[in-house]
Amino acid sequence: MGRPWRRIRARKLQRDPLCQPCLKNGRTTSATEVHHVTPRSLGGDHSPTNLMSICTQCHDELGMPRRVRTDGIAVLEDGTILEAV
Repeated sequence: MGRPWRRIRARKLQRDPLCQPCLKNGRTTSATEVHHVTPRSLGGDHSPTNLMSICTQCHDELGMPRRVRTDGIAVLEDGTILEAV
């Protein structure tokens, strides 16, 4: 996703350093990822209302596939190309 996304992600994690789903369930867990509530592939954007700070465990529980970055391309573990980074 590139440098602008890294800045947006860093700001989101700085502003909301705890996992939002964990907080709703009474747990305090550091957020390690920023989740798009509406995926970009479905028209979601990087607006604050579409982003959620989340821990890896909660992200995995949402069923979100992990991304592997190779040669500047974001791909899923199964090899599906998502977007240029």
